[in-house]
Amino acid sequence: MTSPKSYFYSTAVLCLVSSVHSFAALSSIDAPSSAWNSVSYKSVADDPTDSNGAQHEELVGTALVPFFFTAFDDNSTPSNKTDGTMYFRTRHADADNKGNFSSNLFIGIDANKDFVLDAFVGVNSSGNSNDIFIASPDFSASNDSVNDSKIDRGTETSVTINPGVNYNWRKLTAADFSDPTDSLDLDGAQDGSEDDYYLSFSVNFNTLSSVLSTNTGTTVDEDTALRFVVGTSTQNNSFNKDLGGLNGSGDFGTAFSLLPNGGPVSEQFSATGTPILVPEPTSSMLLASGLLLACGIRRKK
Repeated sequence: MTSPKSYFYSTAVLCLVSSVHSFAALSSIDAPSSAWNSVSYKSVADDPTDSNGAQHEELVGTALVPFFFTAFDDNSTPSNKTDGTMYFRTRHADADNKGNFSSNLFIGIDANKDFVLDAFVGVNSSGNSNDIFIASPDFSASNDSVNDSKIDRGTETSVTINPGVNYNWRKLTAADFSDPTDSLDLDGAQDGSEDDYYLSFSVNFNTLSSVLSTNTGTTVDEDTALRFVVGTSTQNNSFNKDLGGLNGSGDFGTAFSLLPNGGPVSEQFSATGTPILVPEPTSSMLLASGLLLACGIRRKK
């Protein structure tokens, strides 16, 4: 159980850091993952055997080796909480037969803590597509499970992929390793022939913030708690291949909120990569009670 005191001080430190720190751009979009913020899950990070027929769409990670990262550049304007650039990185089992990523990566974002996706960002690289996009969900769907999460392409804002600037696809190197258990071919037991790859891309945070704010009815900025659902697909409007944090396909129709440990839904992080602590109810009540008691204490003479 989280103690009231540790929760209070941890929250205070996080608030102080987020209020004064300027988040600089990556040195380059292909920078080693030590320059990025890993996004954690309560469930397993990803199982390399749950591919659902995926090849380079397969996401790979372990409890100790992340498959998903973010980074943030606040445009050197720390007082402006809705501008800047947000970066995303995912880890994949291999490349296609030409050494590329030629599929779709979707990242759904829940910005108001209800386990319903409020926006999507991603990469379209299948067929003739070659862009990075931000879009609203299709509101004819509930967007609260894998099978019922869909993208409204009519709301899409997209930019052309510009390798080295807003996009990068590369093999991992030992410089990326964050844990001694890591390797260049994390799913070697599955195919054993290809090193893993990172897919990295960036989006305009002002545009993303605006979409999230409109769809949630509240202001979403770089300090807002966000949850992510990361998946790949061979179609351009919904998940149909691999989901990070969800093993197999048996739970694709179950609401995110009902899945053990949130299934493919990450823990909460701000756009800047700061973990957002979620206190246990008992700890919150104890903290509130303690503060009320402290306010009522009078110094004895």
